Amino acid sequence: MPQNLSIAFCALSPDFMSVRVDDPNAALAALGAQVRQFNREIIVPGNAAAGAAKILIVQRHLMTRKTGISLIRFVLKKDWVLVHEFDDHIDLLPDRIRENFYAAFGLDSFRACHGVQTTGPSLAKYFGEMNAHVRAFPNQIFRYPLTAKPESDKVRIMFAALNRKAAWQPLMAHINNAVKGRRNIEFNVMGDREFFDALETEHKTFSASRSYDDYLSCLHRSDIALMPLDETPQNMCKSDIKFLEAAACGAAAIASPTIYSETIKAGETGLIATQPIHWEHGLKQLIERPGLRLRLSDNANRYVRENRMLMQHIHKRVEWYHELWANRHEVNKRILADFPEISQDLPA
Repeated sequence: MPQNLSIAFCALSPDFMSVRVDDPNAALAALGAQVRQFNREIIVPGNAAAGAAKILIVQRHLMTRKTGISLIRFVLKKDWVLVHEFDDHIDLLPDRIRENFYAAFGLDSFRACHGVQTTGPSLAKYFGEMNAHVRAFPNQIFRYPLTAKPESDKVRIMFAALNRKAAWQPLMAHINNAVKGRRNIEFNVMGDREFFDALETEHKTFSASRSYDDYLSCLHRSDIALMPLDETPQNMCKSDIKFLEAAACGAAAIASPTIYSETIKAGETGLIATQPIHWEHGLKQLIERPGLRLRLSDNANRYVRENRMLMQHIHKRVEWYHELWANRHEVNKRILADFPEISQDLPA
């Protein structure tokens, strides 16, 4: 029961993490769980509801071995369950972050805990090599605009991403061909200045990455969303959240097959561009055919509302947390056997 659940969520990287942090916490609280969120710090609360399962979730932590051992020792003393939230493959992180991670507690941070939660099956398999208690909770939509899409006499196209140059650069000539000479478009670029500069149209605006609400607001004002993603090991660990957000906001999607072909039904809930030339043809169609845009966006929105709303799935987290709580004593034995230094000062 959610009412018998006390959650302390320590979000060490909370920026632009609403889908992984804020939304699940709000959904759990809506079900009656006691949820406390701490940003950029690790706090083990001293109190919890009587009889409640006590779950401490630490997101993307990078701590020294000494700090990590001290944390799990304190968690065991206070009879909490420790869950590590991580949504990336460690070996695919940028060099500096990966090196810092391995120099700290490293992969032992996934072993010295009661469970690991992540986003998808590929990451669940990866973390499963280190911990027997791993659960993938795919990203879902918690909220979507309740107001009608603002009207415009222009077709509004949005590209919002960071670190996607390898994906969009081979497509840019085709994107430029699709918008060349058109006065009835408005291109909105968020985050990627190089993409903005490479666009050969005067009808474009740029904004730096600001808040998640700003991003959703801009997406809600858009008619078309571009989602290029090249096939790399790192990208294969990503989720389909950008499509879900576009669908919730009523924007027709054109996307690469990487990740998105697993969710988008081509020609029904969006367009899949398997070749660079398909970006040109697909974008032209979406600009010139408002009926196609409306059909794709309506179908995608219906798919999200019927299948990918967070409140349709949040019970799976509740069930898993209670499972971890019920099995904590057995897992405690395994942790202490693997990390005997934790035993110091623990009660007999």
